[in-house]
Amino acid sequence: MEPAYCGLSSLSIVLNALQVTGAPVWKGPWRWWYDELLNCCAEIEEVKKSGVTFDQFACLARCHCYTVAKRANKVSKEEFISDLKAVCSRSDIFMIISFSRQALQQTGDGHFSPIGAYNHEQNMALVLDTAR
Repeated sequence: MEPAYCGLSSLSIVLNALQVTGAPVWKGPWRWWYDELLNCCAEIEEVKKSGVTFDQFACLARCHCYTVAKRANKVSKEEFISDLKAVCSRSDIFMIISFSRQALQQTGDGHFSPIGAYNHEQNMALVLDTAR
């Protein structure tokens, strides 16, 4: 809904995939999480202006589901790949990554996106980008 909502959008996607209870009724019997419902650790107006930090994102996620937050500088490449393979081999856990868009020659900087798949042969991950 807002450019700075990449973290909220990513978390909404995962909460809906996990069918986490607590989402309001959307239409008919369907319940749906969306960006503006996720405001337990950061004021939504501030998020709209600035986005969320890694720590705020981890806090938001913990408000709604079991969360393991790992920072890149604390994890080896091998551990990251192992986690990626584990997450992508199951349907009850998900991974959201935080990365710099500048490193990919894109506009903006800090960004959050869920991982959709992992290709072992090519050692590539499918990033489900929430940005338009």
